[in-house]
Amino acid sequence: GGSCSLSLMVVVMPARSPFLSSLLALHAALLLGGLVGAADGNPGKAVRGRCWITFHVPCTEHPEFHGKRDDSEIAYQTMGVGDSEPNCLDRAQTYWEWCGQALSEQVSANFAPSGGETVFPP
Repeated sequence: GGSCSLSLMVVVMPARSPFLSSLLALHAALLLGGLVGAADGNPGKAVRGRCWITFHVPCTEHPEFHGKRDDSEIAYQTMGVGDSEPNCLDRAQTYWEWCGQALSEQVSANFAPSGGETVFPP
């Protein structure tokens, strides 16, 4: 009896496992999606702003960074660049230094929705 029961559990669990995995993945996706855009249409919660970084010329040390791009998710999570205009605007200097740009090669940061903007170097 014990080996049959064990055998049945081994057969049943793999059959349920993909379903449970899919269900857990869907649940996680809904939670994560809700955290990113939870306030959309809900006046009781603040919407996370955006921190746009513009490289006026391609980044010297990291040429894949060029043009206008959204700041990194890590910056949103650890530095609050979507919640704090000053934190976002400080990113222009951070990126300028990280890129190793010359004085004539500016980087700007723009905080939406306020429209606050800074250019570094000024």
